[in-house]
Amino acid sequence: MSFVGGTIDFIKVKIFKTRKKMCMCDMRGMYRWNFWGKCRICYRIFAWIPVLFILAVVAWAYYAYVFVLCFTVVQERWIAALYMVLFHGTLFPFLWAYYQVVMRNPGEVPTHFRLSAEACDRMQGMNTVADQNRFLNEIARGLPLITRSFEENVRFCEICAHIKPDRSHHCSVCGTCVLKMDHHCPWVNNCVGYANYKFFILFLFYAFVLCFVVGLTVLPHFIAFWERTGLSDPTSTEPSPGFGSRFNILFLFFVAVMFGISVSILLSYHMHLVSRNRTTLEAFRPPVLSSGQDKHAFDLGCLRNVEQVFGPTKLMWFVPMKTCAGDGVVYPTRAGVRVTTYASMEDGAQNPLHSDSYGGSGDGVGRLDSSRYDTAPLTNGAALDTGLNAVVIDSTVNEDELVDEINALTVEDLNNECSTRLMKWMNYLDVDPTMETELHTFPEVFDLPEQSQLRKDCAEAVEKLGNEDEDKVSVLSDLESILSCYCKQHEIPYSTSNGWLDVILPLISLKASKYELYAMFSSMMERYVPRDCSLKGKPFHLFRLLLLYHEPELCSFLDSKKILPDAYAMQWFRTLFASSTALSVIQNVWDYHFRQEDPFFLFFLALVLLMNQKGAIHDFQGASDGLVDLIVGIPSGVCEDDVEDLCALAHYYSVKTPHSYWNEFRYIFNREIRFPDETALPVELNLAQALCMPVTVKELLTSTLLVRHVGGCSERPRFFVVDCRPADQYNGGHLPTAFHLDADLMLQERNAFALAAQGLLTAQKQAIAANSVAGGEHLCFMGSGREKEDQYVHMVVAYFLQKNCTFVSMLVGGYAALHDDLSENLSGGLKNHNADACIICLSEETTARTKGKRMGSSGAVQTSTSSNMSTLFDKIGSAVKSKSSEVKKQLVDYITNPTGTGSTVDEKVKHVSPRDKIGRMYRGMASVFTIGDDDPDEEGCGVSGDNDDFSAPEIVSISTWIAKPDVVGHFQCHEIKPNGHLYEATLLVTDTHMYILRKSDRDNDEASISVRRALSSVLRITSRKKQPEMITFRYGVREGENFIITDMDRLIIPKVSEATNLIKSKVLECTEGLDAAEAHRGAEARAKSPT
Repeated sequence: MSFVGGTIDFIKVKIFKTRKKMCMCDMRGMYRWNFWGKCRICYRIFAWIPVLFILAVVAWAYYAYVFVLCFTVVQERWIAALYMVLFHGTLFPFLWAYYQVVMRNPGEVPTHFRLSAEACDRMQGMNTVADQNRFLNEIARGLPLITRSFEENVRFCEICAHIKPDRSHHCSVCGTCVLKMDHHCPWVNNCVGYANYKFFILFLFYAFVLCFVVGLTVLPHFIAFWERTGLSDPTSTEPSPGFGSRFNILFLFFVAVMFGISVSILLSYHMHLVSRNRTTLEAFRPPVLSSGQDKHAFDLGCLRNVEQVFGPTKLMWFVPMKTCAGDGVVYPTRAGVRVTTYASMEDGAQNPLHSDSYGGSGDGVGRLDSSRYDTAPLTNGAALDTGLNAVVIDSTVNEDELVDEINALTVEDLNNECSTRLMKWMNYLDVDPTMETELHTFPEVFDLPEQSQLRKDCAEAVEKLGNEDEDKVSVLSDLESILSCYCKQHEIPYSTSNGWLDVILPLISLKASKYELYAMFSSMMERYVPRDCSLKGKPFHLFRLLLLYHEPELCSFLDSKKILPDAYAMQWFRTLFASSTALSVIQNVWDYHFRQEDPFFLFFLALVLLMNQKGAIHDFQGASDGLVDLIVGIPSGVCEDDVEDLCALAHYYSVKTPHSYWNEFRYIFNREIRFPDETALPVELNLAQALCMPVTVKELLTSTLLVRHVGGCSERPRFFVVDCRPADQYNGGHLPTAFHLDADLMLQERNAFALAAQGLLTAQKQAIAANSVAGGEHLCFMGSGREKEDQYVHMVVAYFLQKNCTFVSMLVGGYAALHDDLSENLSGGLKNHNADACIICLSEETTARTKGKRMGSSGAVQTSTSSNMSTLFDKIGSAVKSKSSEVKKQLVDYITNPTGTGSTVDEKVKHVSPRDKIGRMYRGMASVFTIGDDDPDEEGCGVSGDNDDFSAPEIVSISTWIAKPDVVGHFQCHEIKPNGHLYEATLLVTDTHMYILRKSDRDNDEASISVRRALSSVLRITSRKKQPEMITFRYGVREGENFIITDMDRLIIPKVSEATNLIKSKVLECTEGLDAAEAHRGAEARAKSPT
């Protein structure tokens, strides 16, 4: 394979050098490579034929409309004059736009993008394509480039011998590269690009208007000629138009209609592209950024997109003069898009598996790399060829360089004027000072319901600034206008607690204009302030997950004090820490925050502030309110010298956080995404119910692949996967790197589970020390993906969180999601996968069989007898299987103890009434309800809670049964089956019976009666000291004076004390009733006896 690869690489280099020899002569002033050779002159001549055809059609149309229609056909002079005005009023701008699009240069690549002669010679001397790409990357460092090729290399034109600017392409017809090339149009004999795209749109627009005017005005005469009648007065003696006039009018109408339809279709398509800020080439092949392909990379919103082509002045939009924005080389990108220049790459960043450390915007101002924090999935690097559609994400950042960057930024901002910071912040926030904002059209009507409170708060804020009296009036007016306009435009009521004034005051210190202030304030609120920032809001649930992931001990301590993040972080998030931080400090923090272009960085700043004061929080002895005040005031203690450490630590913890934190919860900041329906979300992604940090299957597989192929050098989180499914499910297929920890073990054997958990942590440390593929400091627990079965898994996760284990996460969707993602390559992605044992494969097969049975149930009537027989045999078989574990236990007991003593199944218990004094049941024995560490019959009674008959489970309504008059109590519980499965259920108690209604998956109110027991058959109710909520009911039958245990049910009842007291009292009442009835029957028998 190495020989083949080397041969291919050698061929590429030879082709590359050959093309370079042909194309680089133009740079030395000798000659340009002529693709068409001597036929080039002929092509140039023939290329003008479509243009001449258009001009010829226009010339003929002018003759037909002016000289034939207006001068000959139309008899009324004023109508002819009106036609002339309309025609010439549209013809003139049409010809002007057509001239501009034909003669205007579409945009030449600047000379500083061309390679020098020495650079060309140096490239020709390189032997590998990789060396040439590295050489081009070095040259591109000084150029404002954010797009790249599909191979993640510099876009280089081999014919023109220069690096391609963003959105530029080479036109094979024109033989040159064109800035923002849209397409080559033969009808204008020119490329349509940056400099003439506006003229092309206007050419289409005025052509459509011209065709519309001609068609509309010619239509009545066309109809008249078609009917062979004139439009003039019938009594007129003037001659009617001849054949020549009639032919010109008819043909003019057909030409106008056909050209109008064609032009309208093309115009509508290009207007769609303009509204998306997209070219024709980009519509078919989206541009490639450092974060991957993004067809919306340059989409700034409909209005701003139009202004990019037609300019900011709306009055000039319809004038065929150049008013387009920019220089054709640098283009703004939409908010949240990663913009990384080659100038910002570290040495060695050419490795496609390494992300860039710094980025830039093309204006010469470098930006810290935001690839680590993009809210959209990142594709920085080549995807590994594994068939898993893995996305390679990396965040390699040198912390020393990070601190130096912060230091340099801080010193520069302190020494320069406010205008420097203003320009930078406007650049970071994508604020264009030439663009109109909502404030420009604000009517200055201050009629908000909260207007008086708003004006009062603005006045208090202005007093804090300490300006002169003359300036105070101006600042107060600007503040009120900005906030009032923002309230009306976004339909948000004003409140003092929303923190808007705290956000806008640091912006005022930059001495920006009123409109710049509004634009920056709006951008900050839209990008960096979380949505739903209210009590029990989603941002606070999300922050708690982050705190629990990195500092579970501190999170548990605050939870124990009932202090949730919304109690102390509300103003932090609403004001971006401006409410409790000095001006100089918050400006430096915002410098770094805005450069990151990561709104989630706010959470990591808050995390570092909390962790830094962990000791003070634990040592606080006062009430909870005082502790809240202590936490709220933490940012006020940050000084300027602490900013670099604060930001560096926040960045460190962001690197240690799974990327799913950004990808799955981006709706917290992205206002274009609706809040998801929480009822339809997996429990791992439901912020109000999530137990720990969620990790998606895609990220887990990507992490595993990176470790396997890169050797563990990536800084992204590495996961130690813990498979918590039962052993039979684990053996049916699992990840090769997964550690098996059966969650059922926690419920059955606590001591064994504790030993297994300790072994898990030891294995994790050994795997990390050995740099194993399975090693990782981040624990990722995986369940089956079924909510009811995964409740044990949640208990396991809670166990590790209680042990204050950091980096605890849970796989979203569990094994079911993993199985679905690897469905096309199960044998390669899963180890020991067995379709006959895999629960997902079996469920799919069962579903298919069920559908087949439903389809077959509508067959002929004569098959009913055989079906009933089959159902009967099925019931008998299931009954035999259900009793197999009990029979097996009895057989083992007989083999090990032939005398029969000590058998748990055949154990005979005396069941007496409390009134009996001699020889009655329960006398001298343990109570019906006992608590102990051991469960003597745990293994002996393997059958649980099914009806004794063979009838199918009865489907009932839970609410209806609870409302029955004979129901004396009902309790929510979970039913535990012998196979370890857990089912949500409701326990109902009457005077004589107890029922367990197992809830249906389809309807919360629908259930099946899984257990129906007579209270008189209850022999023993047991519980464990360590798990008092788990109750075991044992039932038996009477044999003379004794009872034999025959069956059992096991439940987890949250209200265990209330439930057992009620059941015990009812059992005793039933027992007393039975004893009384028995005594009565005995008395009657004695009365009837002759003795």
